[in-house]
Amino acid sequence: MKRIILTTDSVNAYGYRVISKGADLSLYDVNPVMLYMHIRGLIIGKMSDIKVEKDKITGMPEFAETDKGKECKYLYENGMLNMASIWVHPIEVSDDPKLKLEGQTLATITKWLLKETSLVDVGGNLDAIKLVDEHNNELKLTDVFKKPELDQTQNKKMNKELLELLKLSAEADESAMMTAVKTVLSERDTALGKITALEGEVTTLKTEKKGLEDKLSADEKAGFQKLLDDPKRKLTDDQKKTFLKLYDADAKSATEAVKALPTYKNLSDDNSDEVNEERKAWTFEEYTKKDSKALAAMKLSDPDKYKVLFKKQYGVEPKL
Repeated sequence: MKRIILTTDSVNAYGYRVISKGADLSLYDVNPVMLYMHIRGLIIGKMSDIKVEKDKITGMPEFAETDKGKECKYLYENGMLNMASIWVHPIEVSDDPKLKLEGQTLATITKWLLKETSLVDVGGNLDAIKLVDEHNNELKLTDVFKKPELDQTQNKKMNKELLELLKLSAEADESAMMTAVKTVLSERDTALGKITALEGEVTTLKTEKKGLEDKLSADEKAGFQKLLDDPKRKLTDDQKKTFLKLYDADAKSATEAVKALPTYKNLSDDNSDEVNEERKAWTFEEYTKKDSKALAAMKLSDPDKYKVLFKKQYGVEPKL
């Protein structure tokens, strides 16, 4: 997004000029609203990153996601809406000849309060400055300069409104007002800083969570692969591939299905009856105490032997 000039120190078409360095942006910083054609309520965004340079003030328009905001953004980005206009409330005005430039016929505004910025289709001059009072009524510089008593009245009204906005007493001076404004801005910056920090922490936690989930998923799949590769299940490569596809679709069901498959003893197993002479004499009770898993396997692989041991132990045959 390109920057836009809000005002310069040059003489405008009305014969006066506004000193950029005399700008008071404190009120505007609280509510940096950007309107269209100075129409109250027709907000199209805000003017951010305002910079007061040597002889000009520039800003960066940020458009709202409203119909009018989107329309103005399109016109601005495509070079069809190029002029900004600011509403200025004069605070100090000087008719000092030393401040006047060639072609300047009226006074110079040396200190002023920025109330609002607008994008306009046709400005009154290159600087597109609009003078207003605290009620947003347009002022003529001649009126401001020739009637200082009006300025004082307007300043008092403005100060009263500002005091109410900042929740200060009527006795508060300009220093207290500025302190209150700075406090508001500081609190805002602190809050924004905390939000940024918290957003960073959330991003970090999300990354860590994703890493842990990925590791857990990989460990669980490795454990499932170990179940498939157990030689006691005697699964073929095609069967393993089928179970892996099932695992990807439903890990829990696939794991339960593989665990439910029968396992087969090898004659070379250390605990096999054929190679372990000691077990040949074991009773049903000894199997129960010393190797209950072998007893459970016997029930499936050698039910006749299981029946014999069971009957010797309990006097009746088991119900298999």
